[in-house]
Amino acid sequence: EGGPYDAPCARPGFVVFEQDGTVTQRYSFPVRSSTNSEVHDVEALPDGRFVFADMDRERVVIVRDGEEVWQWNASSFYDAPADPTRRDWLHINDVDRIGEGRFLVSVRNANQLLVVERGTGVVEVINADTDDDGVLRGDPDLLHRQHNPQWLGDGAVLVADSENHRIVELHRTADGDWERV
Repeated sequence: EGGPYDAPCARPGFVVFEQDGTVTQRYSFPVRSSTNSEVHDVEALPDGRFVFADMDRERVVIVRDGEEVWQWNASSFYDAPADPTRRDWLHINDVDRIGEGRFLVSVRNANQLLVVERGTGVVEVINADTDDDGVLRGDPDLLHRQHNPQWLGDGAVLVADSENHRIVELHRTADGDWERV
């Protein structure tokens, strides 16, 4: 079923299985296209909810019992194109819980990692440079189309720096910038 979209439409989401194969959770939602529309990452939260990165709508979502209960939209921070669901605009590819109501979000096409806090929004940008046109886009020498960042603790992150073909550890400096160590 395509929901509000014409058939055929894809339904990305996630399924949680027990070791015996029993399905304990299932969630999906309709999207216009099967390309660049996947749930790129999902993580179980301590209270039984799940958080996932939605590439189609460029958002981070918390689901409880099959219902979306919270979301953060990248368009609240970045300047969105007229219809962000029609192209691979930001490619949000990872979300990890790093504290109560705090998430580390990988925004691949911006070469940036964000710390997003529920109720506040973006509280920190890792690789916060702007390009020549003044668009918030990180320095590709520091991170370039990264994947799977891991929060090592306040002020330290480990990242698969995909297009630079390396794994990097970044630390926050005294002045708030981030540098490769």
